[in-house]
Amino acid sequence: MTETRSARPGKAGHPSPNTEAPAAEPKRVKSTKGEQSKKLLLDAALVSIAKQGIYSITHRSIAAEAGVPKSLTTYFFSSLPDLLEQAFIHFTVLAADDNVKHLEELDALMASRTTTWPLSPGARRTLHKLLSQRLAEFILRQATEHPVGVAVELNFLYVYRSDKPIRQHIEAYRGMLLNRLANLIRRFSGRNAAIDASLMLGMIHQLLFKSTITPQEIDRERVHAEVSRMMAFILL
Repeated sequence: MTETRSARPGKAGHPSPNTEAPAAEPKRVKSTKGEQSKKLLLDAALVSIAKQGIYSITHRSIAAEAGVPKSLTTYFFSSLPDLLEQAFIHFTVLAADDNVKHLEELDALMASRTTTWPLSPGARRTLHKLLSQRLAEFILRQATEHPVGVAVELNFLYVYRSDKPIRQHIEAYRGMLLNRLANLIRRFSGRNAAIDASLMLGMIHQLLFKSTITPQEIDRERVHAEVSRMMAFILL
């Protein structure tokens, strides 16, 4: 809802009781419409990236996906690199809350199961089973319910080349994921947490890629088995 504010009365006099309230500020209305149009284009850019890949999109293809004139894309974005950079920032805002939520759930599970140290072999096996199951189900759910988001993330994180500004955003996003995974692993074993986090993220993305490109042929048992094997290597 657009916020409206009343103008202050002038110093020369006071408004009469019958004076009508001033109209809504037109600049704010215009700004809101502009923000909505820009968001529409950024959403369309993400869908286009998921469908075509980063290097195949153009101002024209994004405009077609959004159902707007091409001139609107060039109005908001000075160049294709500018559009891609803002699209990735838009994606990280959308994805961050979801990723952080799932990682915090795993961290809470780890915290509740690692209050007594050192862990017994039985406690380690139980924790490994729980984490492997949670992670495998997360991968399967993302691949089947959020394939566009998965495709966008993989396109950006594993892009062969990119301009420096967008590369910095990509590295920051990847670093956030790695740091949270490393903190999770440190609850269990901190010897090689950074390396293990990198291996873990690589496995997650590989399984997401396989599951997303063949959604009707997902081998759920294979996903669970691969996750369990990798987590055993890291945690046991």
